Amino acid sequence: MVSTDVKSKIISCLENGESFILDAGAGSGKTTTLVEILSYLLEAKGSQLIRNNQKIECITYTNVAKNEIISRISEDKLVRVETIHEFLWDCIQPYQSELKSIFLKTLKQKFDDHEIDEEKYNSSTQFVEDDKNNIYYLNVRSSKGGLSHNQVIDFSKILFEQYPKIRRLIGDSFPYIFVDEYQDTKPETLQILLEYLLPSSNVVVGFFGDHMQQIYDNTVGKIPDTYDLHRIQKQENYRSTPQIVDLLNNIRSDLKQSPQREGSGCCKFYYRPCNSEDIENFIETEIRETFSLQNGEQIKKLYLTHKKLAQKNGYGNLLGVYDNKTQDRLVKNKENRQCPYTNYFNDLEELRELYNTRDINQFLKKSTYTLESFQDRDNLVQIMKIFNDELDHWTIDETIRFASENNLLSLPDEIPSNYVEATEEDDVISTLLQIKYLECVNSCRTMNEQSAYSTEHGTKGAEYKNVVLVIEDGKWTKYNFGKYFSGNMQKMKMSVYNRTWKLFYVDCSRARNNLAVVCLSDLEQDAISNIMNMFGEDNYHH
Repeated sequence: MVSTDVKSKIISCLENGESFILDAGAGSGKTTTLVEILSYLLEAKGSQLIRNNQKIECITYTNVAKNEIISRISEDKLVRVETIHEFLWDCIQPYQSELKSIFLKTLKQKFDDHEIDEEKYNSSTQFVEDDKNNIYYLNVRSSKGGLSHNQVIDFSKILFEQYPKIRRLIGDSFPYIFVDEYQDTKPETLQILLEYLLPSSNVVVGFFGDHMQQIYDNTVGKIPDTYDLHRIQKQENYRSTPQIVDLLNNIRSDLKQSPQREGSGCCKFYYRPCNSEDIENFIETEIRETFSLQNGEQIKKLYLTHKKLAQKNGYGNLLGVYDNKTQDRLVKNKENRQCPYTNYFNDLEELRELYNTRDINQFLKKSTYTLESFQDRDNLVQIMKIFNDELDHWTIDETIRFASENNLLSLPDEIPSNYVEATEEDDVISTLLQIKYLECVNSCRTMNEQSAYSTEHGTKGAEYKNVVLVIEDGKWTKYNFGKYFSGNMQKMKMSVYNRTWKLFYVDCSRARNNLAVVCLSDLEQDAISNIMNMFGEDNYHH
């Protein structure tokens, strides 16, 4: 699947000690390319790596990608595959004295800014100042002596900037560092790799991804040309039919793909303003017939309208707590959420899933529950039985109390121990606490792709045979498809245009055989003309 031209260009960079960027469009087989380059290094440089006590570092964005790469290289121990947070934590963990100093300064600032109460400030300070205790990595949440995802990145940036020794040690240990899905990297992480690590060592850093598939704010997107990295393009598309690839090439001009699949499929645009109520029937009748699908063949339905999605999947009240500007607090993945309560019940639901699937080792790693005796085990069985039996009836408040009191999951610093009193004046949180916890379960199922209905945010990297994308602008401030289709840059902020453009590209590129875009919003004539040019006049239906 990897073209010899792309592979030879990357190998040339590796042999010449030149860091590079591989821009690989949707469906191009980026992960396969990464795996083949890892295999090449293992064969060509394996003996040298062993002699020098070195390894190849491969940084991924999610645990799903991490596990996929590990399996495809047969778990070779010369390649260390980690999420960015695991990699950075391994780099800074030995420097406990420096970490404690930074932690205490951060803690004091939080207390001064009234982000934590006096009780948590005193207990955390006492814990950190005790020589017997170490700073540790606590995954998503921050807590007494524990770092959250964001804090690992922030602390790493400080340490890499202030201590050249760390840069040299990491460069000596990992002569090759690859970053998968580079567009999702935080700017601070890019700064660590390219401004601190790269100039201080002989390491080769390779970035694999596609700036057009950046769908989250506060990530790097396109790596600036000022870093002077060698750019390589991968232009094949192995996923989609030629009709869909033609559309993708019309959406973007910076990377033209060539379809590698034979066969034909549908690529349609339906303009149905003010027809949102019968959308489900329209999909299951007219679009299913247009796709020539048999009974039982699946259609993946992607929605920008989170409200409709939430209603269909049973968490309408939960989403309704957040206004249009803050809904991302709920629907983003755990790397990007900003609401500690949303993070907490997502962590809690992950724990419940681990227990119910009997993955007890992972459960104990993520939980704050201590299992030291048979009695502890029996108590845990009883606790989880109650949890599973009552979750249909409990509110979020009751569930948080139960989990905290039974030490399943301690409250993070961002949630005060007296959170009910502390949030009485916060209408969003006060209302949130009274929602049924079952809606949290349904929300988590949706975000984890366990539903026939999805938001576009949850689909990047996935592919589906038949896709219907439903778009409706409504009151959204971050996206505006009507103005995007019009092509008039003066009518919208550049950030809104880019965000909408990239999201549309990501969604359309999920389809393998058939794609239908259904627009429920009003469109101006210039937008309709541009859509006809993009899809073809015969594929536009009103």
